[in-house]
Amino acid sequence: MIASDRGSIPEVLGGAGLICDAEDDGTLAQMIGALLLNAESRAIIRKRGYERAQDFSWTKTAQAILHSYQLALGQQPVQAHFSDSFSL
Repeated sequence: MIASDRGSIPEVLGGAGLICDAEDDGTLAQMIGALLLNAESRAIIRKRGYERAQDFSWTKTAQAILHSYQLALGQQPVQAHFSDSFSL
């Protein structure tokens, strides 16, 4: 994955990909070309991307929000159990 260096994108990427100056077309083209030509680099970045994605889920988000609310209310934080599955 190649991502912009702007905003919170580098933080979200968390080292799982390449960071490029959003206004530097030449560097972006070089990065794309390098990944197209190097299967090993693509595999490494793909693996890191999947691993990084595991850090983000609705369950983790709900737990973090609940924890923050409990602290704000002066309560002892407790671990709640949420499910990532959702159906209509």
